[in-house]
Amino acid sequence: MYVTMVEVILLIRSLVRIANELNKLNVNWALGGSLMLFQYGLTEKAHDLDIMVELEDYKIADAVLSSLGTKLKKREEKSLVYLTEHFNEYVVDGIDVDLMAGFQVSHEKGVYRYAFDELSMPESKWIDGIKINYAALEDWYVLYQLMSHGPLKANAIEHHLFKEGVKHPILLERALRGNLPESVKNRIEGLLYQSHPEYKVI
Repeated sequence: MYVTMVEVILLIRSLVRIANELNKLNVNWALGGSLMLFQYGLTEKAHDLDIMVELEDYKIADAVLSSLGTKLKKREEKSLVYLTEHFNEYVVDGIDVDLMAGFQVSHEKGVYRYAFDELSMPESKWIDGIKINYAALEDWYVLYQLMSHGPLKANAIEHHLFKEGVKHPILLERALRGNLPESVKNRIEGLLYQSHPEYKVI
């Protein structure tokens, strides 16, 4: 189901409200997931907010979201694929919000950890006077390759990065030092070399 303009307005309104409170407390956070892709014009579907924070900021962010909306009960069953250290769901202004810190994905070769830090949020824009941080497309290019529902999104990001160039190669180089399947590493290296021919596989 494609997102309507009304849904986009509601998503952005909720995002701005959350961002305002997180920024007041100097939380390192960024928007990831489908709405982040939507903002880049890489998907027509976005129905919730994915908020990434550093591990040390998780408790603060949890308190903020709990105060702005309703914190949902944790699911009893545990995922065998998503091994995120901290994950909770909320409803803020009628919008589903996922908060994550220490995001990890299991795959056939082990577990890959998303190294979220200040380097991971290189893009930002101002909406209604509030700074909105965006997670890096390079990081989510890697993550979506590891998710069962992510291949189409990974392909969309790859096409965009081939066309526009890799703006933040350091993030892909960092990802290559993580625990990734060879097929994913080869794809990252190919993208890096195409955008930055000076790149040498170490």
